Amino acid sequence: MSFCLCMVLTRCWVRFAREIFFFFFQAEDGIRDAQESRGLGEGGELHTIEANDELEPIASKYFIRSGLSGRITLHIGSALDIAPSLGVFDLIFIDGDKREYPQYYDMALSHLVRSGSYLLADNILWYGKVAETVPVGDRHTWAIREFNDRVLQDDRVENVILPIRDGLNLIRVK
Repeated sequence: MSFCLCMVLTRCWVRFAREIFFFFFQAEDGIRDAQESRGLGEGGELHTIEANDELEPIASKYFIRSGLSGRITLHIGSALDIAPSLGVFDLIFIDGDKREYPQYYDMALSHLVRSGSYLLADNILWYGKVAETVPVGDRHTWAIREFNDRVLQDDRVENVILPIRDGLNLIRVK
């Protein structure tokens, strides 16, 4: 899937939600967050987390350009530390440190979602590596496999994997 198609798809999901939370989004420049915030409904908010504080001024510039900077909150630090205190959300987009995907999932289901919420997890096919023999030291691929297994085994959710680009897992909380 092209980057533009991914943005359009996510923007469509954003329109269904009132509040949006992006986990440790690695936009680096804030462009994608700013684009997706345009789909927010009346009163909607977008919370994004970036671990690298050096990217804050760059992301903030694009939030201002979007005209929606008052509805976008950029948090700097670890998603695992910050997210539990942010509240409950209608849509969570997971695209961060692949080694932390299982922890992101557990945290989301424990603190951040309600029945009817959606999680969108990007890169869950990980260049096809999840279907191959994985070297012991490849922590990224092992973690994504663990994430995929958790979602599959979890009776609290239903999901579908879109095998486009690097894979997108659409997860609905029952």
